[in-house]
Amino acid sequence: MVKVIPKEEVKEKDSLFIKLLFWFSVLLVLVSGGLAYLINWQVNTKQQSLLSIENQISKMGTDEQKKFKEQIFTYKKKIDDVVLILKNHKAPTMLFQTIESSIHPQVELTDFYYRGLGQEKISITGQVSDLTSLAQQIVMLESNPNISKVLLSSVLSGKSAQIIFKMDLSINLNSLIMQ
Repeated sequence: MVKVIPKEEVKEKDSLFIKLLFWFSVLLVLVSGGLAYLINWQVNTKQQSLLSIENQISKMGTDEQKKFKEQIFTYKKKIDDVVLILKNHKAPTMLFQTIESSIHPQVELTDFYYRGLGQEKISITGQVSDLTSLAQQIVMLESNPNISKVLLSSVLSGKSAQIIFKMDLSINLNSLIMQ
């Protein structure tokens, strides 16, 4: 029989270059991952600090913006004051419309006197041909919503059968305020 001499198995030796290349690539992957994580963390940190700085800047504003804002509020206050004044402004000339709409066609006014400053009264003097027209005049004035009180203070007979009268009228304040 033939004896076979067992061959030694030849182990292939990994070359040192391949081992170094493998470990270098593993190290490179780990370092790359670590650097990517570090860079990502720094970017996020910087973005957060940038946002906080932008918020602080927007809250603070520049000196010019503050002055402008203050100037706008000053103008707004002035406008509000003018609006308040105009809403409460009395216009005595509106009395002419009230009296004109309430005068009887046969009544002739000869004198007109206005007292303001909280009293808001009108004294009128006029002439009328008969007492019926005078009574109708009083009813017309009393029916006007802008006149709160009508007081006939004197009645005299004048020349050529004319009746001279004097009335005091109290005016509602709301009728004088400009709308």
